Parts: sequence; structure tokens; C-alpha cells
Amino acid sequence: MPFWTLEATAVSPKCKWTTGEAYDIKGNDHVVHVQSKIDESGLSNDYEIVLPKANELQIDYDVPELPERFHKVLDLLVQAFCKLHQTITYTIRKSRHENLHVTIHLPHDIMNTERIAWQSIFGSDHMREGLSMMSERRGIANPTLLIERKNSEPCAVGSLTLEPKTGRKFR
Repeated sequence: MPFWTLEATAVSPKCKWTTGEAYDIKGNDHVVHVQSKIDESGLSNDYEIVLPKANELQIDYDVPELPERFHKVLDLLVQAFCKLHQTITYTIRKSRHENLHVTIHLPHDIMNTERIAWQSIFGSDHMREGLSMMSERRGIANPTLLIERKNSEPCAVGSLTLEPKTGRKFR
């Protein structure tokens, strides 16, 4: 018997997530589950699943422009992951709902839980990240993925490099 149920009726009356024993992800893998949903909806000719590489974050913004906090958090991420003169790059693409998907390329690999935490800090879709964390905890493969247009070109690319601080030093 599940211990709680959440229905996302505002977005789609067909979207229902149930936890507990009834939380059924086909094949215990989000790729298998989501691909079946893409196929059922007739989107497979135009859209594909994109998994993060071991050194990538995938941020799903439900807005058409980068949030103000993006560059502040990116600076924090560079401080956390980079040595001097190392660079973090990012790519921005439009989602199928004309919002933004941002993929950030880190200088080294990270674990899924750390990926989900950083995506949340960046302000990625909170329901997506919560479900990803729940899936990770339950051992469901590929808790993070994006659905993107096939062969889509980036809207923008960028980078940030860790440079030594200059200016007055305090003693």
C-alpha cells in the first residue's frame, strides 16, 4: 500500500506519480520508462532522451530566460570544482515547451546525488529533482535525463574559469 500519492492535475490530468510499492518505473530504469512514454505519445520521431555524462549537470528551467541566480551559482560551482585556470562550460537549449535546458560540463565526474543537489541549487524544476532523488534512493537507474528535440542546436554556450583573485590583500 503506498504511503502517499501526488497527482499533477494542473499540468496534465494524466500525470500521476505514486510512491511505495506502486511506484512502477518500467524496467527499473527511467530511460526505458520515459522512452515508452515518448513512443506512446507519438513524439519519438522528433524527440530523444539525453542522459548526463558522468561530469555533467542537466538543469531544467520552467522559464524562457536564465534566472538571475544562474551566474551566482555558476561562480560557486567553479569555486567548488575547479583548480586555478580550469574552466566549466555550459550549453543552453530550448525545451520542448520553449523553456530552457542547461547542460553544465564539469572538470571531473560526480555522483548522482551530488548532481541532483547541484541541479536543485541552480533552481532546476523542483518536482523533477525531488523525483530524481526519490528514484536514486530506490535504486532506479538513470534518475536524471532530459527530453530534447533531435539534432537541436544550442541557443547559447558559455564558460567560466577559476582565476586568482587580484586586488588588495588584507592582513
